[in-house]
Amino acid sequence: MKKKNHIRILIVTGIVFALALVVFLRSGAGRNKTFIFNKNLNLQIMTVDDTPFTLEDIAFYIAYEEMKVETDAYVYNPENTNQYWNVHTNGSFVRAAAKQHVIDMAVHDYIFCSIADEKKIVLDVSEEKDLEYSKTDFYEDITDEQLQRLGVDKEKLDESMYNVAMAEKAQKVVSEEEDILYDNLDAQAATYEELYLSKHKVKLDKELWDKVDFGNVILEHKKWYE
Repeated sequence: MKKKNHIRILIVTGIVFALALVVFLRSGAGRNKTFIFNKNLNLQIMTVDDTPFTLEDIAFYIAYEEMKVETDAYVYNPENTNQYWNVHTNGSFVRAAAKQHVIDMAVHDYIFCSIADEKKIVLDVSEEKDLEYSKTDFYEDITDEQLQRLGVDKEKLDESMYNVAMAEKAQKVVSEEEDILYDNLDAQAATYEELYLSKHKVKLDKELWDKVDFGNVILEHKKWYE
């Protein structure tokens, strides 16, 4: 009889704990629901060597990555794109992996833009046209509401897309000069990390980055507990 009572107590305790956990998460105690991205654009998110980066500086990468993941999510389940964002694959959740990719891409492009400056690399006429096409595609894909949620003006976004194009050109030049496969110089590629990233010091404000609700900057996706 005592054993059954003990089991009942454990079950009730477990249920109470589970309910308390849900209430805790839904209340926002474990996250920062008051953090509004477009109201904090001037906050410094990281430094690469001695160069500071604000949230505004990496805003394009956030918007681009959110739209990219959302496109994949629609293919995965057009009825509920949120499901894909919470998929666990290759050792991490899609949301977490994409968020990390934002930082990796911003750092990667900074490094290769620096190389472009050193080598005095410029875009040719064809590459300038490609850049304009990329800008057009971006502004056609993003809605006015999403731009408002992002809070970054067109001039800043254009600057970011120009830097992306310059980084790609520099990566191509280095690939040819050093006889390294282009893809091996991508962000997160082992060769790139060994030969280039390792020569730079990246310091990320993890506390601030945790406050950025990736997946809900220009989009809206509920968490599993909502």
